[in-house]
Amino acid sequence: MDSAVLRLIFSRLYSLVRLYNPVTMHRLRSSALMGLAATVSNLSVDLLRFLKVAVRSRSSLVAENLFLRKQLAFCQEREVKPRRLTDAARIALVFWSCCLRGNRR
Repeated sequence: MDSAVLRLIFSRLYSLVRLYNPVTMHRLRSSALMGLAATVSNLSVDLLRFLKVAVRSRSSLVAENLFLRKQLAFCQEREVKPRRLTDAARIALVFWSCCLRGNRR
């Protein structure tokens, strides 16, 4: 596992342990489960989007890539601050970096 993922997991566990209170533990447990469900849901949507892109035509992907490059240039020109990554996005980035790292060797 990547060190960033381990740090994220340990920080979440630490925050749950630090906030332990028998009165509010039920609420914390349900909110943690809701967060986990949201992360799994986001990862599922990302997987479906990937599969959808995998079957698209090359010209469609080239057009989307061009659009995204223009959008990136616009944001850099306007100095727009990027949004924070979600947990699902972090996990997906770690997964894809591990997969792509194996292909470069």
